[in-house]
Amino acid sequence: MANALLSKVFAASYDRFMARTEDAGLRERRRELLAAATGDVLEIGAGTGANSDFYSGEWNSLTITEPSHAMAQKLRQKLAGKGVEAQVIEAPGEQLPLPDQSVDTVISTLVLCTVGDLDTSLAEIRRVLRPGGRFVLMQPNFRY
Repeated sequence: MANALLSKVFAASYDRFMARTEDAGLRERRRELLAAATGDVLEIGAGTGANSDFYSGEWNSLTITEPSHAMAQKLRQKLAGKGVEAQVIEAPGEQLPLPDQSVDTVISTLVLCTVGDLDTSLAEIRRVLRPGGRFVLMQPNFRY
């Protein structure tokens, strides 16, 4: 119960929390990265839809995964408000419910630092990408 409440609070506050960072250049970086996406596109861990301003009507299809139910609800509302057609699936990066070699581009922005198992998530991304596919990645520059 506590996790569900925390998830709802996080989803409700995420866009406000990130607003200054988005305004300081993150939004423009998202625009540049998503311009590289083509064909059948999968975004993993889309959160509340920070990339949704840059989804292209020129793509063949858009599938979006988000493991948090609360975040996925906010994402669906944002997409509906923008008229964006996408399949939203509540699933973690470690268990992408897509066939092998089924997408041309995978988008991951500020996600891989939050997955439970990075190696499994990367293996899933490799599995669903078609030969010659593109992995569009943005991560914070952390040093461990």
